Amino acid sequence: MTSYPPNHLHGLSNSRLFPNSCKTLRNFCINWSILNSGMAYVLRLIRRGRWLPQEQHWFREGDFQADCLSDLNTSDNTLSLWSVKDDRSNLESIAVALASTRDSFANVDYAIIPEEMVRNFGILVPTEGKSPHRTANENWHRDLCELSSSRLIELARVFLQQGEKNRIAEKQIIQLLKRAAAEKEIDLDAVKVTLRSHL
Repeated sequence: MTSYPPNHLHGLSNSRLFPNSCKTLRNFCINWSILNSGMAYVLRLIRRGRWLPQEQHWFREGDFQADCLSDLNTSDNTLSLWSVKDDRSNLESIAVALASTRDSFANVDYAIIPEEMVRNFGILVPTEGKSPHRTANENWHRDLCELSSSRLIELARVFLQQGEKNRIAEKQIIQLLKRAAAEKEIDLDAVKVTLRSHL
């Protein structure tokens, strides 16, 4: 049974958790249904420290750290994402795919939100990933296309306010990568030499 409030809703203000108007209640119910409908999620690799709540004296109302946008770097107005199943059974495989593109072992920090929320900002297209993990590349990579600067900022705000920010520790990443290498889930020839030497 889902606890109340679930982790997804910790970032919501009291006015949204305890709505006192019909409009707010309607929006609250829509968000609640999205979060509990069993639909897929999308994941983006981040640096968690950039997404911690901070206040700066030069911030205007509603501002957040500009460094967050560095974790949402785009190419050709397109953002690379990964699709996570509703039961998150492929989450570790996606973490392996991301970790296997690096030069060395490190924590994997990520942000995750329901897929339906992302569709408000662009066109979500299945595409082939570019990691050493074949299965992840073929099945779970997504491109969010037709982004603009304003859409990207609003998407960052959604990740910041309503997304989960989690970490898979380096120790676990090492175990996952070594297991994936032993079970031939990743193409070792596509892994960088500095990382491959430790697998």
